[in-house]
Amino acid sequence: MGTRSAAGGWVALVLTIGKIGGADADGRTAGYYTSSVARGRDDYYTGRGEAAGQWFGAGAGALGLVGEVDADDFRQVVMDAVHPRTGSVLRELVGDKPVRGFDLTFSAPKSASLLFFLGGGDVPGAVRQAHDEAVAAALGYMEREACVVRAGKAGRAGKSVGGGFVGGLFRHRTSRALDPQLHTHAVVANFAERAVDGRRVALDARVLYQQAKTGGFVYQAELRARLSEYLGVEWGPVRNGMAELAGIAAPVLAHFSKRHAAIIQATEGNGRAARQKAALETRPEKQDVDLQQLVADWRAAAAELGCDRTELDALLGRVGERRQLGGGALSQLARELAGERGLTERASTFDRRATSTPSPSAPLDSIRIARPHGHPPQHRNGRAHTQARPFHYPGFIRGK
Repeated sequence: MGTRSAAGGWVALVLTIGKIGGADADGRTAGYYTSSVARGRDDYYTGRGEAAGQWFGAGAGALGLVGEVDADDFRQVVMDAVHPRTGSVLRELVGDKPVRGFDLTFSAPKSASLLFFLGGGDVPGAVRQAHDEAVAAALGYMEREACVVRAGKAGRAGKSVGGGFVGGLFRHRTSRALDPQLHTHAVVANFAERAVDGRRVALDARVLYQQAKTGGFVYQAELRARLSEYLGVEWGPVRNGMAELAGIAAPVLAHFSKRHAAIIQATEGNGRAARQKAALETRPEKQDVDLQQLVADWRAAAAELGCDRTELDALLGRVGERRQLGGGALSQLARELAGERGLTERASTFDRRATSTPSPSAPLDSIRIARPHGHPPQHRNGRAHTQARPFHYPGFIRGK
């Protein structure tokens, strides 16, 4: 999802956040996500539904909500703030139109979505795996840095660390304009356990929005690193946190980006906030599709634009094994970040978010120093564990 810049490149909305409920909501409910789930593998592969949702977050694990999402359970948790097993109230809903949750949507670059659908052999599975792992990494960051609640009445006592997200992950494969668009909705209930007293209270939404840009950058950087590792692909220049695969021409990307055009028309090139608002307000209704026919049409259109299977295969194997950042490279990175074109190039102060959004010249894997290559998250009983707090890793349906 994104818009076209004045320079002619695509400017990505690397992470969009929509509200569920609230006075300015767009009408979405928990059922919007669960109703799109396929009833079986046959329906999934023919496009009559998406992969089943998966619970995620330390808060969900603490409530015993793990594995596949049940539609009724999800509705009770997100819309009613009630525990589906015990009936206990998880959070007191205040006002006529309370905000019930947030939809954090991570979208793959258009070129990666094309590779997911039109690539041969094991390529689609590799793209899906890289996407899922990148989403997990970004949500790990968001849970550590943005799962914050307010302390005291009306937040007058400041902020308190929350006990982890309670949410569901829903991976979708197409845009509403029926373009190839691999993306995941991370739907977070609007509450978390407050560390100081154990009560579950509303999230501080301001922190979610403050961390959104960095969370999106983490997703994109993780995706690039993993796809280069798994498939040997190269990338074009990084703009606003996102890059496209090197070797896919701009006219091809434009042809499969009808949602981009709708957002441009709605905003007339205005800023990020306007683009995100338009992305949420200009969505057409979901359509039932024959995915196999849709992919065949995409393949034919791509071939007419000079992007056939041969061209896509040529994108693979361009880079070797991902290099490690040794002491010298880390020292060089530190000098760049501390230099005049580093963290204080545009501001006299910086925080953790700035250290996770390196300049385009930074090494590809600099953003992943905290978890070097060869040291994936440790999994126990289906939950990935980080130093800060556990994160429930999604077990999505295998295959496309």
